[in-house]
Amino acid sequence: MRMNRLGRISDWNDDRGFGFVEPNDGGSTLFFHISALSGKHARRPVIGDTVSFDILRAQDGRLRAINVRVAGACIVEKAERRYVPKRASVLARLAVLVLMSLGAYLWLSGSLSFLLPGKTTYEPREQHFATESDSRPVAVRPVVSPFSCDGRRYCSQMRSREEAVFFVRNCPGTEMDGDGDGVPCERDSRW
Repeated sequence: MRMNRLGRISDWNDDRGFGFVEPNDGGSTLFFHISALSGKHARRPVIGDTVSFDILRAQDGRLRAINVRVAGACIVEKAERRYVPKRASVLARLAVLVLMSLGAYLWLSGSLSFLLPGKTTYEPREQHFATESDSRPVAVRPVVSPFSCDGRRYCSQMRSREEAVFFVRNCPGTEMDGDGDGVPCERDSRW
C-alpha cells in the first residue's frame, strides 16, 4: 500500500455517494465511497477535483481509494457541542402558574372532589358564637356522606329524602326546593 498518492476525480455519482479516482502516476481508476473522505468537507466532491488518497486492497481483492482528501476544500472540524437546556419562555411559565393556581383553587373549593371516590363533603352547620363564658374555639369536623354531587337536579332522580336534602344543601343547580324553604321534594308522594 502506497501512501499519499495524488490524482483527480474522474467520475462521481452524488446521488449514490461514490466515484472513481484516476491516479496522476497512471494505473487503473480506483473506486471510493463518500465514507472514505477524511474529515467532514464543507462541500461534496465534483468531477475534476484534485485529491490525495491512500490505496487499500479490499477483502474482495480489488484496490480502493481510502483517506481521500479534496485539495482546496476546507475541512470543517466537528464542533464540540455542550448541552444547554432550553429555558421556558415567560409566557409558558405564566401559563403553568395560572393552571396550577386554578387547580389549587378548584381543589380547595371542592369543585374537583367528584374525582375522588368516597369523597369527604362538608355540610353547613349552625354557627356557634362564642360567649364570655365559652372561650374555646369551635372546630367544624368534616362529615363523611354516602352521597355526592353528580349532576342530578330533580326529585324524580333522588332515591331518598336524605339524598334530596343533601343535594339541596350541597350541590349547585338543583331544582327540588320550589318555595325556597330548605325542604326538598315537598310534593313527592314517595316519602
